Amino acid sequence: YLSQARGQLERFSGGSKARATSRGPKKACTFEKNRARAAMTDRTAPVFARNMIGITRKYLSEIVRPALSDLSAQKTPITKTIVIAGKRIRLEFYSTVLVEKLSLAFAHKETADSGVPDLTIHVWDSVTTDASMLMPWSDAKFFYEPSSDRDVLERGFFGAHLNGEDTINIYDENAKEAFLWIPDAQRIPGWVCAAPVRTLLHWFFSRSKVHLVHGAAVERGGRSVLLTAKGGSGKSTTALSCVVAGMGYLADDYVGI
Repeated sequence: YLSQARGQLERFSGGSKARATSRGPKKACTFEKNRARAAMTDRTAPVFARNMIGITRKYLSEIVRPALSDLSAQKTPITKTIVIAGKRIRLEFYSTVLVEKLSLAFAHKETADSGVPDLTIHVWDSVTTDASMLMPWSDAKFFYEPSSDRDVLERGFFGAHLNGEDTINIYDENAKEAFLWIPDAQRIPGWVCAAPVRTLLHWFFSRSKVHLVHGAAVERGGRSVLLTAKGGSGKSTTALSCVVAGMGYLADDYVGI
């Protein structure tokens, strides 16, 4: 497993060329240890031992924006606009499969208002769009390993690769844009479909002192009830039961507070 982990590092980092960059050897060594530890612990362990790796602004400017520019030159995105907590958010999907998988959760928040959005989120994958994507760990300047002494926030910029769902999430506050890359639209984890772009929305709304809470919410007569509990406790079932009983539906997975 140690040998396999080292092989993965070579493949993803581009071998000795990537190690020759500034700070490359130290980072390569750190991630090699994490990969080896994960591989020796469990055959099905994720590539990285941590749940995420941080992404730098250079990755956005040198990899993500050019890739999206090439894609937009070939495909016209399918646009949907939603309103959450008074904010107009435009979702641009570059695949019909992505629309089918990720837009249903926002169906009750869609609006025909096509005014200037407070945030535009670009969503695409590599399989259904045939658009290749260079991973952030291919070069030391594109990523960093999150730790207690470095926040993901970098002057209005957030970026992370989430290992559990294998997605790239980037939020550029100044440009009012966010980016979600998924490897294969046909193989999106269920929890991502249930709460799409939640990491991006969390970053976006936290700047307005609105925070996403894992829970359900129903209302009656202008007053609402928040239902919180750990996963599998019955929040969604309770919310739907309330709707059947005549109450209004607000959410059953994530709620903006």
